[in-house]
Amino acid sequence: MTNRLIPALLCLLSALGLAAQGDDSFYTQFKLGNGLRVIVLNEPTATQVYANCYLDYPIHNEAPKEGTALQTILLMGQGSQTYNAQQIADATHRWNAQLHPYYKGLEAYCSPTHLDSMLCIMAQCIRQPALEGTLPQELLLEQGTTQHISTPEQAANLLLKQSMFGFEHPYGERYRPHISIAPSVDDYRQFHNRYVRPQLLYLTLSGPLDAAQAKELVEKYFGDWQVKTPLFAEYFAPPPPPKGNVVSYITMPNTGEATTWMAGYPISLKMSHPDRASLEILNLLLQQKINQHNPSAFFTRFNPDSNVGTFEASGFAVTAEKAATNMQLLRSAMQELRQTPIEEQTLQAARQQWQTYLENGRTDSYLRSQMARVWVLHKLPSSAWQDELDTINELTPADIQELALSYLFPDQLHIVVVGNGKNAELFKSFTTHGQVLYYDVFGQQMKMVGMLLPEDLSPTKVLQNYLKAIGGEERIATVKEMKAQYRVAGTGFVLAEEKSMPNQFRQEVYRDNQRYAISILQGNEAFRQTADSILPTPPAFLASLQEQALLFPEWHYLNHPSNLRLDGAAVVNGKGVYQLVITRQHGLTVTHYYEINTGLRIRTVFNQQGQISQLDFGDYRPVEGIAFPHRLIATGENGQGFEMELEYIQWNPGINADRFQLQDE
Repeated sequence: MTNRLIPALLCLLSALGLAAQGDDSFYTQFKLGNGLRVIVLNEPTATQVYANCYLDYPIHNEAPKEGTALQTILLMGQGSQTYNAQQIADATHRWNAQLHPYYKGLEAYCSPTHLDSMLCIMAQCIRQPALEGTLPQELLLEQGTTQHISTPEQAANLLLKQSMFGFEHPYGERYRPHISIAPSVDDYRQFHNRYVRPQLLYLTLSGPLDAAQAKELVEKYFGDWQVKTPLFAEYFAPPPPPKGNVVSYITMPNTGEATTWMAGYPISLKMSHPDRASLEILNLLLQQKINQHNPSAFFTRFNPDSNVGTFEASGFAVTAEKAATNMQLLRSAMQELRQTPIEEQTLQAARQQWQTYLENGRTDSYLRSQMARVWVLHKLPSSAWQDELDTINELTPADIQELALSYLFPDQLHIVVVGNGKNAELFKSFTTHGQVLYYDVFGQQMKMVGMLLPEDLSPTKVLQNYLKAIGGEERIATVKEMKAQYRVAGTGFVLAEEKSMPNQFRQEVYRDNQRYAISILQGNEAFRQTADSILPTPPAFLASLQEQALLFPEWHYLNHPSNLRLDGAAVVNGKGVYQLVITRQHGLTVTHYYEINTGLRIRTVFNQQGQISQLDFGDYRPVEGIAFPHRLIATGENGQGFEMELEYIQWNPGINADRFQLQDE
């Protein structure tokens, strides 16, 4: 379960909280002596048991070590002091089972035969996690950690939360590279000691088992667990909606002509709020009005929460003009529901649509188990379903209008737009105060740079400024070879590169002295191999490898100036930049971004026939008279990002020509 799906899941579960039978007979709950709550659903026809450990820890401010809670919980799924990650993986593979961490705990599937062993492992991981390993990069990406903000949707969602709640509220926290500090093992242990305790844990078991059997197993592995340390909690008052519409614009130069937007504001909407069910009907009616003009243009939702809810709208990537049209459509639909009562027939159709949706959800055993936990967690009465169903059936058009006046605020929206920066002022008309606020992807507010280029600026001058900034053309001209090694943060992988003029390149990826991949370029021929097989080297790959083989791309471009063009100015990570576009063979376009103030290159985007990857450069330091970036952040086509630190670099080290043989030894 990813963080990006959390609002949708809460919305769904709040609905399914109404979809149970008229009492709580579809599940059994009990509490151990240590406070751990257990919820059991006997599903006689199920062939597997689903187990979910949900940690209901209080919200708290983690700055400047944002991500401590999430990473601690994810590490709990990577092994315990008794069972390491490989042992757990081997066991679950033998059982044809799964054990997986998610943003609030651990969840597992297994056969009834292996439930005893699975609960043993889960208990060990929760009670005595190792907390000293490294998290797989794909798991960090899946769970929505924010150290690498690579997509417009991710950037918009994070800034919207920041705009609604502020940096001081946990919901508004985000990774800020200028002040954030990576959590340490001690931080993980401190979080675990403070918050991972039986009083905050909800264990849900769903499958062909009865309550007596479940209680015996849970007592066996969790019953003697005691935590005596004081529980730490903070209080955060719900923030109000803004006093007027506020537009925040994030500039992401690699978005092309696409514009992504989101809008919303906080509201008082806990899971137990009496208006929760009625607001689902209001949202359906709002969505219907939007779809009358532009079907599926964007989605709206009310998100209930344990602390404070939100109203949000999410738009798809469209042109800037279309995004502006959709924003106006949202505001108009909200205003219409506030001002004009709906027809009874329209309301009845919405009620029927929602009830059908609920009935369909009742048959899913996974959703039933999640629903049961929501009921217990939020102390909903056993009559909640019937009570709220009665409320929905009794809604009148006047009630809907009253709800719209209480919860729909078309003139109090936080609006976040992500685009290339060229059409930012188009959204100025939506602001109450007549000003667009500009941000980088990390939530740092900035001033927009002027988009007019100096009259004497040319591609040649941008290249010369860069070469001057890193050491000068005379020094660069002496370099014929380069050897470097990078360490990929948090993974254990090492990337080694060797380059020799002209067009000779070797790149290898290692971990624990085992090679995982190699690529070699020799002129117009290439070779690449993974640990498993030799891979093809099509023309597009060859063109990309030739670009990577350049010792100093700017030096090459200066001496081969064709196919270069300036593409204006923009903002990257809060810094004004000039954009230089190079068109290469086989559909490869390379865009370099040079900081206006320093001349240094801080980003490169590769576009290979629509497949986009990105490199961000930072921490330039002199090495034998040449300034070179010691920190790189690489973002792939799938949005997955990773950070690399330069371990060493050598100029003219004397590389043996055999290193560039196409068939590796």
